[in-house]
Amino acid sequence: MRKLHERGVIEGVYSSISPSALRLDLLAFIFVGWTDPGTEAPFLGRVAKEASILECHHVTGSWNYLLKVRTHTTRDLESFLNSIVKGVPGVQRTETLIVMSSAKETFHLPLTPPASSAPARR
Repeated sequence: MRKLHERGVIEGVYSSISPSALRLDLLAFIFVGWTDPGTEAPFLGRVAKEASILECHHVTGSWNYLLKVRTHTTRDLESFLNSIVKGVPGVQRTETLIVMSSAKETFHLPLTPPASSAPARR
């Protein structure tokens, strides 16, 4: 373990806490967009401070970022959107997807290549 950590293979050790045990039953993905490049730094500063944001990804396409967020209720999500996300000057638009159920959610990384990358058999 120590050698793997020293080589950068292991970044940390974490416990997996059940979201439902904390009543964080609402999972949402939020696309966030703007046109002014000056919006990015304040946005990322706000994201770094917010515990409800589990993941933040810079994405391609018509959006700038994709957030993975957990809250208790839709009312909490609405408040989060208005005060945290849309509260950043320059944020122009958002699109929110609420997750109905999750067939798979994992933090495990694949240690072998996907089957689709295997060479074709002749």
